[in-house]
Amino acid sequence: MPELSIIVPTCSRQVPLEQCLRSLVHQSLSRERYEIVLVNNGDKEHARLFIAPIVQAVDPGIRVLQAPKNLGYAGGCRYGVDNTDSEYIIFHNDDAIADPAWLALALSEFKKTPDLGALVCRVVDATGPRIQHEGVTQVVPNALFWQTGWGEIDSPKRFEEPRVDLEFFGGCIWGTTRSVWEKVGGLGNLYHPGYYEDTEFGLRCRQLGYRIRLLTQVTCSHYGSLTLGSASNAYWIAFHRSRLLFLLRNRTVFRNKEILRAEWRWWMDIGADSHPFTCLLGWITAIPRIPRALMDRRQFKKKCLQGL
Repeated sequence: MPELSIIVPTCSRQVPLEQCLRSLVHQSLSRERYEIVLVNNGDKEHARLFIAPIVQAVDPGIRVLQAPKNLGYAGGCRYGVDNTDSEYIIFHNDDAIADPAWLALALSEFKKTPDLGALVCRVVDATGPRIQHEGVTQVVPNALFWQTGWGEIDSPKRFEEPRVDLEFFGGCIWGTTRSVWEKVGGLGNLYHPGYYEDTEFGLRCRQLGYRIRLLTQVTCSHYGSLTLGSASNAYWIAFHRSRLLFLLRNRTVFRNKEILRAEWRWWMDIGADSHPFTCLLGWITAIPRIPRALMDRRQFKKKCLQGL
């Protein structure tokens, strides 16, 4: 059995899937120590016409799992975890390109850090030398997070230390252990098709006493939001729906009054200015999911109080 499983959910033909998979095949970690598992969120025709030729060309040993329907990012990750047995798990966007040393350094870090809940690397824009994120921080109460380093020119000497502990992380390339995954409860399915499930996982890791860590010597690249498109209405509707669900599902350090004041200031300032209707649509489409969100919140709070 491999020590490490790399899970790659995919559904679009607009992503550089072959480039992604080649970066995962050509790693410094010996190939027999890890498996690559591609979760097809598309239909069987997508698997036959798009995925199969790429897998055959890159590495026929890559496993392809056919999801029963489009499960979204979180659901695709969960489906991959349910169909693997490795203790160590890496999740990888299909439009991200891995550093050749990523898997070896990640596996080593997990083995020597027993309280490690989630591990990430530096992520730069695949189209230029700018940083996408080096971790994520919450700067305002209403769940608008800032990607550390966003837009800055990349430099090989940005960090003196090989590892840095974080508050939150971005979910395009990250890893955890199976035991932590099970304790946290995995990624929340309510966030379909995506956004904020990684934020919630990081928050709940820290609430359970685990660390989130950035490996500063590992730099992966990412095209970003090629499935929904970062400027599309679909993107903003999904983003704001997930943002509201995150606030309902999780108790952060902020009180409800602080959250409402921050949201009001955001609306009155510049935040919602360019996307007011998609923000409202996001909230409206979140309504059917609210009862489940509140139930999940109670269940996780009970788990924390019981101390697992």
